[in-house]
Amino acid sequence: MKKQCGFLLLYVVVAVLLLPLLLTMLCGGLGQELPQEAQALYGLADLAPLDTELEEYVAGVVAAEMPAAFPEEALKAQAVAARTYQVRQMQAAGSRAVLYDVGQAYLSEAEQKEKWGEGYALYAGKIHSAVRATAGEIMTYDGEPILAAFHAQSGGRTEDAAHVWNTAVPYLRAVPEPGEYGDNSWTKTLTLDELTALLQAKGENIGTAKDIVITKISTGGRVQELQIVGTSGTKTLTKEAIRTYFSSACGTLPSKMFTINGKGGTVTGGTSTSTKGGLLLAAARQGIVAKTEGALSYLNGKKLSVDVDAAQSAQNTDNGAYAVYSVSISTVANGKFVFSGSGSGHGVGLSQKGAQGMAQMGYDYKEILRHYYTGITIEG
Repeated sequence: MKKQCGFLLLYVVVAVLLLPLLLTMLCGGLGQELPQEAQALYGLADLAPLDTELEEYVAGVVAAEMPAAFPEEALKAQAVAARTYQVRQMQAAGSRAVLYDVGQAYLSEAEQKEKWGEGYALYAGKIHSAVRATAGEIMTYDGEPILAAFHAQSGGRTEDAAHVWNTAVPYLRAVPEPGEYGDNSWTKTLTLDELTALLQAKGENIGTAKDIVITKISTGGRVQELQIVGTSGTKTLTKEAIRTYFSSACGTLPSKMFTINGKGGTVTGGTSTSTKGGLLLAAARQGIVAKTEGALSYLNGKKLSVDVDAAQSAQNTDNGAYAVYSVSISTVANGKFVFSGSGSGHGVGLSQKGAQGMAQMGYDYKEILRHYYTGITIEG
């Protein structure tokens, strides 16, 4: 009898101890614990609310605009860019409140949890850490918040704002890309028949499509002007129309850094290889042929030739490293056009993939920002 009572008492004790744990497991409570990596790297303090609505907004923008797995220095650079962009918009609107619909993507806390699931603690903690480390910092030029434009990846060289919008911006100059991590190449194909149908759908009165001719190209290989040649006229495309005009036929071109049927590319020609020490110069020379592997860009040695006419540079940067050349490059081959390019986005300002590469090469966020935004001051 005593043994039976002892066993019964033992069962009761075990049940009391294990039942809450069992219920917790069934309800998914353990799944909500911080991942060990998050606890070790960031801890609960990094997940605490940020000091102001502006800083919470910046964290939401970074979560939406840049992969949280990127290095912290890249996340810090994105945080400063996002904060600067917002402050400029608030100043322009005469608002003291944060503006949420100003052209930057944003994820709320609930949306971040949905996006990352069990990784929320790690990724949100990492982003909060980057935002706190740069709290209040913005970029200025002549004492005013800059237009902190950014894009996914440049493909070898960023773009001058004057060739995307109608106005030159002194701090948004084209600069060579130190190193974009991962594959940044893309391909689009368009046939002559598809081009003719597109022209007709758009009401262009130039007849049947015969060719696409590249007529202007800038240092690094970005196409600045092209002409669609028809049997009874031509259609000229410039700026962002170069990327978007063909959308309904073959999709929007991810960037203006491309060749067509292997024609186009760098105006300087030649071949190069690159290590970290010579990477900037090599990227500036080769542009479109820049490829990526690991954390560093390298050049694959492909030689691209172009026909440059007597007209020299239409625009130069202060150091003369950037120029726009008038060219005449017929690209049609076998009744089709294969666009082979690199990069994604308008190419102006901070390259997110470039920031990732620079961070992995050991640059800090201020060095990253000063590379992509010429002559700026970081305040705060």
